[in-house]
Amino acid sequence: MAPSDIDRASASITDADILLLQLEISEPTALYAARLAAAAGTRVLLNASPWTAPSDALLGLADLVVVNEHEDLLPAGRGRSVGVTLGAKGARWGEVMVAAPPIDPIGGRRSLYVARSPARVSVLT
Repeated sequence: MAPSDIDRASASITDADILLLQLEISEPTALYAARLAAAAGTRVLLNASPWTAPSDALLGLADLVVVNEHEDLLPAGRGRSVGVTLGAKGARWGEVMVAAPPIDPIGGRRSLYVARSPARVSVLT
């Protein structure tokens, strides 16, 4: 994925409530998308996986950064909010712990993001 792909998806991104970015795309492309989203008032959720230390520029645009427990290496003050996935133990957001729901392990690894209210979400992976 390249910035030109982001340009083609720009209407979806700017119309969304949330943009979900994963670091499976290049950082320059993720940063380009995050800047577009932030300028439009779209919230940016950065799943920093697979783990690569995100730049300060990308972290500064993220409303929420999600990392795996063994990747919880972000120094304090970087990113607006950090959620940590804990595998079978659930997840942690600050001092709040959330239990993991039971899942059917058939079909391999799964990811689940839950919104409490309806939202338009653009996902770029």
